[in-house]
Formats: sequence, structure tokens, C-alpha cells
Amino acid sequence: MAYALKNRLFLSLLFNGKEFPFEANALDFVHLSSSVRAALPILTFKITDVTKFLTRNNFLVDGTLITVTAGKEQQKTAYNFRLFSFTEIPSNSPQYKVHAYLDLPLYWSSSLSEPQKGTSNEVLKALASRCGFQAYSGTNTSDSQVWLPQNLPIREFVRRIQQHGWANDSSCMKSGVTLAKEFRYRNVSDFAAFPVKDFFATGKVSGQTKPMVDYTIENRAGFFNVSTGYGEERIVQSVIDADESYRSVQLQKNSSKLMMNSELKGTVERNKVGYTPIDVGNTHPNYERAGYQNRRLGNLFTLHFDLLTGEFSEADLLDVVNIEVELPDVKGSRQYSGKYLVMSKVLYIKGGNYYEKLELARHGINEAREKTQS
Repeated sequence: MAYALKNRLFLSLLFNGKEFPFEANALDFVHLSSSVRAALPILTFKITDVTKFLTRNNFLVDGTLITVTAGKEQQKTAYNFRLFSFTEIPSNSPQYKVHAYLDLPLYWSSSLSEPQKGTSNEVLKALASRCGFQAYSGTNTSDSQVWLPQNLPIREFVRRIQQHGWANDSSCMKSGVTLAKEFRYRNVSDFAAFPVKDFFATGKVSGQTKPMVDYTIENRAGFFNVSTGYGEERIVQSVIDADESYRSVQLQKNSSKLMMNSELKGTVERNKVGYTPIDVGNTHPNYERAGYQNRRLGNLFTLHFDLLTGEFSEADLLDVVNIEVELPDVKGSRQYSGKYLVMSKVLYIKGGNYYEKLELARHGINEAREKTQS
């Protein structure tokens, strides 16, 4: 029987099509997360199995199909996962903490040896179809070549393709997989021009704007500025052409002030220097430049805004949301308002309540605060 609280929450768990009996057992939490940093969305939940349902039916085995239907009565969605691991706390009423990955086993486990010809967008679309994704959302790229998987797992091969994907002189390619089994591949350099998928605000809200239960703001610039922001250099060695050196990128700012101190940047004459594998002419012309550019531009998304809401959000990975933060007693709070890119999305159920957490990021603030920022 499903776990249901009228107008608040609906949750059911099916193991190989057989429903977990919540009326006789206890739920601690359910956590569904997707992120641009993860190969696939992950399910984690903790339950107390008083009736020994899981062991009597031998469901705690590798690959068991777990169907989670979560939401509110009028807004609920089913997601399929495969059991990956579990932890048992033995007692008269054993507790289990279960981990599972989105039901795309070919993408999760299989490897690939056949060369793939085309642009990064074309190859990723073909691989998504091959692995059983429900949808693919990409963008045109200018990076046609023969991509060699070298027997890598498909999920690792996909990551390598994305790292060397190229659209133009200022592109920054990112990819991610949503809970709806959609593979997304986008140039996030111009995300400020993307359509806004959802709106959130502090205080009273109206219309399509959703309230934030809580939020945190974090500047993660320190590590990334030292690593690449102050001017990492990448040297390309070639047997068919002259060697090249990459030391700068073209930036499309998505906020008025970067999280970077211009005075410090100006004093750093020499930052990290790296070398690429020797180019023998078997990759697209911007292959190594794309790797350098995607990494450096990606590392400028250092202002993170994490929000918690009790509502259903329309936005998903690599979508854009608009935030309104205005606190009367906090000077400069509006500098955190504006558009952000969704980097992670979490659905969380605990204590009879449904929450969503969005991890958002952009380059910096939208109002001047310190003259050393640029």
C-alpha cells in the first residue's frame, strides 16, 4: 500500500513490480538526486522492514527493479531504478539503506569499442538512443571527427566527448541526465539567453513564483581561481603543425561581477602549465582547445545558490531559473537575485513532507560590492 497524506504527499515503492507495504512498516527518508557531476541520477532510501518483505521475497539482490512514485496526489511521477547496494542494520525489525541507479544499465555498465563518427552532438544523440534514453536535448557543435571509445564504459566515453565538445570560440559544453531519462547537452556560456523555466522568491509570492523554504549562498571561487582562473596555460604539441599555447578564453559574463579579485589576477604572472598528448591529426581542429576552454569557463561558475522549496519545480538540469532575494534588514541582498543555471536537483521526502532542492550556479553577483572585483 502506498504512503499517502492527503494534499501533502504520495509515495510508493515497488520491487520487481510488487508494492512495499508501508501500512505495516516505517519510512525514514527517500532521496532522488541528479547532477551534472554524476553519470546517472541516484536513488537512496532508508526503511524499516518489520514484515521482512524484502528478505522473504529475495529483493535485496543486484539489479532488482525499484519503481518509485513520488509527489503529491495531483502531481506524482514514477521513476525506475536498479538496486546497486544496500546496508542492513540487523534487529528484530531490520533497517535497510538502499542505493540504486536510474534504470539505464547499458549506459551504466557496458563498454564500447566501435569508433563513432560525427560531431559531439551527433555522437551523443546516437549513444543516448543506443542506451535507451527516453529523450535527447542537444545543441549543434562544430567538432566532427572519429571519436575512439577505447573500450571505455559508455558513461566515461560520453564524459570525454563532452569535455572536448566545441561550438564556438566562447562555448562551454555541459551535459547531464534527468530523472525523466533525458540526456541534455548544452552550451552554457550563453545560458542567460535561455528561457526561464521557473521563478523563486523570498517572502510573499504570487502567480507562477514559488516560495523558498530556505537557501544558502556560497562563493567557491578560491580553489578554482588558483587552479585555472588566474591564467592556466596549456601547450599543444603536434607532429603535423606548429606547437600552440592556450593562455586565455573568451568569456560571456552572466553576471555583472565575477567572483575574482582583479588585483590578485594581475599580480599572477605565471599560473599552472600543462601539456597535451602529441597531436597526430586524428582529432577535430579545436579538440585540445575545447578541453582547455570547457574546463576554464566551467570553473568560473563559482557563485552557488542552493534553495529548498516544498513545491514542484518546472526546472531540471541545465535549465535556467530566476531568483528574487530582497531582505529589508540585509544590505546588498538583491545582488544575489537574477538568473542561475541548475547544476543539481534533489527530490527529498522525510517526515511526511515533500521537498525539492536545487543547486544553482553562475559567475557572480549582479551589483558592485568591492572595487577589486571584475
